[in-house]
Amino acid sequence: MLHKKSSLARAMLACLLVVALPKIAPAQDGAGTLDPALQEAVRAAMAVGSDPLPAGLEMTPEFIATLVQEQGEDGREEFELSLLDAIELAVRHNLTVQVSRYNQDTSFEGINSARAPFDPVITFTVPQTFRRSTTPASTQTEGADIVTNETFSGGFTFRETLEWGTFWQVNWGGNRNVTNNEFSFNNPTLTSNLSFTVTQPLLNGRGSVNRTGILVAQNNYEGSQEQFRAQLEQILLQTYQNYWGLLLQIETLRVREDALELAQSQLSRNRIQVEIGTLAPIETVQSERQVENARLALIQQQNAVADQEDALKQILNLEAVRPDALELRLVPTSELEYSTAPIDLEAAIATAIDRDPQLRQIRLGLDSDRLNLKQARNAQLPQLNLSAGLNLNGRAGDRLLRAPDGSILEIQQSGFSQALAQIMSGDFNTWNVGVTVQMPIRNYSADANYARASINERQRIVTLEQRRQQVVFDVRRTARSIESGVRQVETAQIATGLSERQLQAEQRKFEVGTSTNFQVLQFQDQLRNARLSEINAIFTFLNSRAQFELAKGTMLEFFGVSVSEAGTGRR
Repeated sequence: MLHKKSSLARAMLACLLVVALPKIAPAQDGAGTLDPALQEAVRAAMAVGSDPLPAGLEMTPEFIATLVQEQGEDGREEFELSLLDAIELAVRHNLTVQVSRYNQDTSFEGINSARAPFDPVITFTVPQTFRRSTTPASTQTEGADIVTNETFSGGFTFRETLEWGTFWQVNWGGNRNVTNNEFSFNNPTLTSNLSFTVTQPLLNGRGSVNRTGILVAQNNYEGSQEQFRAQLEQILLQTYQNYWGLLLQIETLRVREDALELAQSQLSRNRIQVEIGTLAPIETVQSERQVENARLALIQQQNAVADQEDALKQILNLEAVRPDALELRLVPTSELEYSTAPIDLEAAIATAIDRDPQLRQIRLGLDSDRLNLKQARNAQLPQLNLSAGLNLNGRAGDRLLRAPDGSILEIQQSGFSQALAQIMSGDFNTWNVGVTVQMPIRNYSADANYARASINERQRIVTLEQRRQQVVFDVRRTARSIESGVRQVETAQIATGLSERQLQAEQRKFEVGTSTNFQVLQFQDQLRNARLSEINAIFTFLNSRAQFELAKGTMLEFFGVSVSEAGTGRR
């Protein structure tokens, strides 16, 4: 039982309930607070293992604007903050979360990069060349004393490698040649060529091994998602701890204030008794020392509250919502209560093994190792490639019909379309089929890569088992901490109540002269320590509850957070 000002026993139910729900959209009234009906629904749902809120309730950022601000006792503007508000702010605005989101985006682009070997490529060569040559004739059959040729050529090539390993290519080219050779059959001469080439690996490079890079990149991307999820869970845990840490530091400050008030009251009583002669003046020294010690502890605790407040502001990136955040005084509004349902340890362990982000990353890494091992094994095979090709030709141009004396009798004109028509007819073709074999005498590189991939796979299997074992022990440890934490809080509350009663009794005895100042001061110290122990016990329990969800890998579900919303805040 905490002291009368703090009522620390009020509200841990909100902490356990809010976090166990899916996304909650608080209904709001005119005062900017949660609707009472929704508050009741939240409280009813907060017990461990309870059913989620009805469908349609969704956690939205609008409620951030409904936070109530007032002027605090120290003149600073108050910023009321529930645990739900803190979670929403951290999820959307925390800078670490926003930085981690970029890692996901970068990893996703790795998938597209891995597809590069299968990108089709088209190359245009229009014009490819324009060439003019002039050569002296060496024989009478060359058709001129000085032979001149002008050639214009161009075309395109399309090539692609398929994921199965098949390489295919289409090439089209054409040229136009003009010459002064009198024996030329066509002048100008138009030629065109269309060729198809296909090569299929039958051993090395055949099949799905060619997609290894893409599949590994996809695993890396999924691994980055799990890494982002793990980072987000850590931020939620830190938000949870800092929120309740601030509230408990404030409660500790009140304990210190009460301790100072009790010490000052005792000093006042001592001085009165000294004045009336019922107490020796030396007795006030102990009380004065008690007052100064309490004042020193109060100053130190005020600094601790300010440090905890700044830590919470930093993790929430509160400046993204309020530019004057550093000048605000945070006021936690969620109430502390503690309760827990019986824990099904076997079910919790099964959930943890399935949901733990690190285990998921290791499984993805193991899948990548096996893909790399398969590719390395394929690389040890000799290269056996089947290739085939088809070449289609066409020719056209102005046909020169000459007389026996070499004079031109008639010119039969034909255009490039005739050359293309000859290609399409397939009458003028050349085809080929062949097999090539390449077998290295000693393939050191491939053998080393295979050995390395095999070692990586075995190492990853051991790492997977190591992490699985760690997850099991973490779940067991945090489950015990919850069960122990409840008993510790109950015991600490009983101890606080007994200390209050002891102090009251001792003060009455001191007033009638049957006790000493020293004994009263001792009981004041015991009450202060009992209250501090109660605060620590409650914080330990709260932390154990969150650590249990973290160990299970269900931290996001515990707080009702959607990964898609994380890191989406904007200034």
